[in-house]
Amino acid sequence: MVRWEIDRVLNPCLAKHGYKDGGRLPPIDLTRDCYEAFPLKVQYKEAFSFLATTYSEAQLPTRQRLVYKGMVGRGLYALMMQHYYRIFSPHQIKLVCTEALSTPDSAAAQMREIGEWLGLRPGLDEAGHYDFTEAVSVGKYNTGDNTGYEKTTPWAAASSGGGDELEPGQAQQKSPALGHNAELISLAKIDEGSERMLRG
Repeated sequence: MVRWEIDRVLNPCLAKHGYKDGGRLPPIDLTRDCYEAFPLKVQYKEAFSFLATTYSEAQLPTRQRLVYKGMVGRGLYALMMQHYYRIFSPHQIKLVCTEALSTPDSAAAQMREIGEWLGLRPGLDEAGHYDFTEAVSVGKYNTGDNTGYEKTTPWAAASSGGGDELEPGQAQQKSPALGHNAELISLAKIDEGSERMLRG
């Protein structure tokens, strides 16, 4: 899947928009300009043909399809950030690693730091800062299968790799069908050639 994405989508698309090895990345929208031409069914059919393996639509992921469609491209942060740096000056941009939002406590602390950086006036906690603990305690936004900010994924489900809502006291069900849970990720291996290509 990685080789298919790089060889079939990313390299031709970047070259078409003027990218040369080691040069400046073009100001494009990867989803619109590169991936929309390849529906997920086409991607899987072509990628399976590289392996000389029989493909069926039953093998298509049912969850998080956007993740599978752009496994490599969604990590090209420099390309995404170019849009912001063309509009805003560097001192107006603050980058935050996802890992800083991995628990309710660290997420609340990170949100407080962002609030201070934005210049929010002193507010709700004893130190005179905004306290985001209550807001982040309900769960994580825009994660699991809950895209956007209208529905949260509970912390227990988010940390185990699932995206389904859990009732209080309900155990997280771990199923191989999820495809992106922590257990399967820990077992995943990549061949040396593909790893070299990604690191290069």
